[in-house]
Amino acid sequence: MAQDILGEKIAAAVEAAVKKIETKVIPVVEGDRIRCKLSIMEGSPETDAVVKGTYKSFRGAVKVLLPNNNWAFIDPRCVLKVM
Repeated sequence: MAQDILGEKIAAAVEAAVKKIETKVIPVVEGDRIRCKLSIMEGSPETDAVVKGTYKSFRGAVKVLLPNNNWAFIDPRCVLKVM
């Protein structure tokens, strides 16, 4: 019985890892208005932003201008949609 529960937990963890790997990266260019999360972590807040640049040497990071006029570098997987 304990082995069944452990097996289910392992299966759920593997499924979550595969789902995270399968996330698609939406291509963006400078000047795009986007809807994005501030972090790849689950439950991270969403916000609107304007793309100010992309950096391939920095793991493909996207530099964005947030509504409060602060800059942020976000993971390209955090881009939810281009508006």
